[in-house]
Amino acid sequence: MNYDDQILKEKIMLRVRFIHNVKAVGRLLLARVALLATLVAAAGFFVSIPNVLKNMPSILDVSNVARFSLTAFLNTKLAIQIIAIGTIVLLFYIARDIVKAFQGVSRSVLTA
Repeated sequence: MNYDDQILKEKIMLRVRFIHNVKAVGRLLLARVALLATLVAAAGFFVSIPNVLKNMPSILDVSNVARFSLTAFLNTKLAIQIIAIGTIVLLFYIARDIVKAFQGVSRSVLTA
């Protein structure tokens, strides 16, 4: 096998691995996004989002937003705290799955 054949084989295998990873993540991602939507809908049932946004400080004032978020989290019902923690954990897993799908794929495969 000459050098050009080896490069072609490597490019093809990178594409095959990429497609396989995307399909594998797609199955998990769909279930996790559905669970995320359920958690957000449940939080929306218990929390008045317009009132939270009205009482929230300017998003540019990071320290006050952090203080407001922590105070709101600590002074809410246990069910909402569990939903909030579950949402954050689920977002972490979704991001990890997306990174895992693209891990090891070179730029040449993505642009080809």
